[in-house]
Amino acid sequence: MKTALVDLGYRGRKVGGIRILHRGKPKRMSKAEKWVLKRRQAAEPSIVHLKGDQRMRRNFLKGALGDPMNPNLAAAGFNIRWLMRWLVIFWRRILSLVLRLLNQRSTDARSDLTSTSA
Repeated sequence: MKTALVDLGYRGRKVGGIRILHRGKPKRMSKAEKWVLKRRQAAEPSIVHLKGDQRMRRNFLKGALGDPMNPNLAAAGFNIRWLMRWLVIFWRRILSLVLRLLNQRSTDARSDLTSTSA
């Protein structure tokens, strides 16, 4: 029999062939079940973060193919956002270096003009 770790919103639900485990009745749980629930609770902040930032609160993709596509597309969007941030930082550094070099050359040219005219 498979076990599903769920939120308290699933209390009282019955699913065929699946045992539902939530933190609702801790006195009935074994130590191993409590440990498994603690591991799930440790991952919960990252799950909430994914739902909020990657728009995974609801699946808008239709059909059986849409269910596995939703997290894959969310992960791709997450990776593209990181890549875009990295590119922005990279190009800022390049541009600041180029501007610094151009500024240094213009000050050197000005100092050459003032030394030759004096």
